[in-house]
Amino acid sequence: MIIVLKGSTPSEEITRITEELNENWRVKVEKSVGKHKIVLGMIGDTAEIDPASVQHISPWIESALAIEKPFKRVSREFRNGEASSVVVPTPNGNIYFGEEYPVVLTAGPCSVENEEMIVETAKRVSCYAA
Repeated sequence: MIIVLKGSTPSEEITRITEELNENWRVKVEKSVGKHKIVLGMIGDTAEIDPASVQHISPWIESALAIEKPFKRVSREFRNGEASSVVVPTPNGNIYFGEEYPVVLTAGPCSVENEEMIVETAKRVSCYAA
């Protein structure tokens, strides 16, 4: 379940809402701050929780939505409709992963047996790097 808070919600109120959710429903709450909204993701067994009962916790809650999809934390609903992206720094510059970037392919051995193996792998894949 996700809870969308008004963007101007005071930090003390976010803390109070989070504590109340933890106590009443024994869930883990993760906060995601977007450009215009704050989203609290309730992680745990939320199938029996009525979104209307959550919405009445605070006047700062704009909406409470049940999400019955896998991978909730990476869903657009959890991120308030915005695509997620990740930046990975490398010696050759930053690599960007996300909807707005081209597909990035990474490969390598599943495990490293010895130094020679990893050096040989690095040499072979370096010729394909952009």
